[in-house]
Amino acid sequence: MSQKTEKIRSIRRDIKLTEVPHALLSPEDIRTGTGAGALKQAILDNLYYVQGRIPKLATLNDWYMAVAYTVRDRMLDRFTYSMRRLADKAGQRGEL
Repeated sequence: MSQKTEKIRSIRRDIKLTEVPHALLSPEDIRTGTGAGALKQAILDNLYYVQGRIPKLATLNDWYMAVAYTVRDRMLDRFTYSMRRLADKAGQRGEL
């Protein structure tokens, strides 16, 4: 068995769809949360909804892209938060 195939199997063993009750997490928590449950669900959501893949048939690259999309969501959330704060401060000083 190749090393790549073993990695894919270990990822599939580690992530179980039933581990994170989707109904218990708000959509905002799934998109921007940093807890283990929110991250797992976000990766699965990106795998399914962004890429149209199911975990059982996803390749290693599919998993990589799902993780990359998940990280991007969190980075973008923090970036826009910082930009809003800067705009608010600039507006208070009359610089806009």
